[in-house]
Amino acid sequence: ENVPAVLHAVKYSCCGAVKETARHTMENGICTTCRHKEQPQAENGMYLISNAGQLLWFNEHLEADPENLSSNAKLTADIDMTGEVWITPAVTKSYFTSAEYDQGRGYQGTFDGNGHVISNTTIKKNDTGVNDALGLFGTLSGTVTHLGMENVTIDYSNTSNAYMGTIASQIIAGGKVSNCFV
Repeated sequence: ENVPAVLHAVKYSCCGAVKETARHTMENGICTTCRHKEQPQAENGMYLISNAGQLLWFNEHLEADPENLSSNAKLTADIDMTGEVWITPAVTKSYFTSAEYDQGRGYQGTFDGNGHVISNTTIKKNDTGVNDALGLFGTLSGTVTHLGMENVTIDYSNTSNAYMGTIASQIIAGGKVSNCFV
């Protein structure tokens, strides 16, 4: 999906200033010039995700603050991740423990695929040094439902030992995956 050139606000990492940039072109929700990711609309406490940029924005949102790990999302379209890399969010400090032990680092929200498919995804580990967990989510204590994932590559080339699963590398107490396919 190509969108005509638009102005978008960019927060500069060096000074934190927010400025409108020159006209940039958005493709699949990602600026072709600066890689800015489109923020999804929120409705009834749920982020509505319709493209790769919005999905990647949601990933960054989850990792930005532990409070965000209970954020909810719903796909509103099939998403093609060709050329993009998904860095596993919501990785906990250890495996087979409770969310309380891991200070709530597991994904605790609801991710509703709404019958849509995420395709052509390359999943890599995060660089937190916490664990080598690979999946749509590192640790799941929330719900993933009605989601399809096709043509998924899990790249564990930069680790010697990894826990992996296409949807979650680990599901702990309270976690649920239903009506999904890979």
